[in-house]
Amino acid sequence: MLQYSGIGDLIGNAVSSVNMPIVVVAFIVAALVRICVGSATVAMTMAAGIVAAMPAVQALTPLYKACVVAAVAGGSTVCSHFNDSGFWLVKSLVGLDEPTTLKTWTIMETLVGVGGFVVALIISLCF
Repeated sequence: MLQYSGIGDLIGNAVSSVNMPIVVVAFIVAALVRICVGSATVAMTMAAGIVAAMPAVQALTPLYKACVVAAVAGGSTVCSHFNDSGFWLVKSLVGLDEPTTLKTWTIMETLVGVGGFVVALIISLCF
């Protein structure tokens, strides 16, 4: 489905020409896929594949690669909404309506993802 939608090619072409740290690119790619598709697993897998294919990744230190992995995990966590099965699971188990789930679960997931990314970015810049 992802191959036919063209999201992978679109994101791959966009990130190949940007001049940003790989940690930032990894977060953005994972977040975009997460928002478009809804699945954190798909977002992680697709972002990892796109980032791993970048030539500059081979020269990175192990610590920087760990930061890239954390950035992918953070990006794949943000913006849980209606196309995410976790959104509906939390809504049902907690007994919330959709607007309340957006105000609580979605914001909490986004804060967790962005927080993880910020930590990964700081570590990647310091070492």
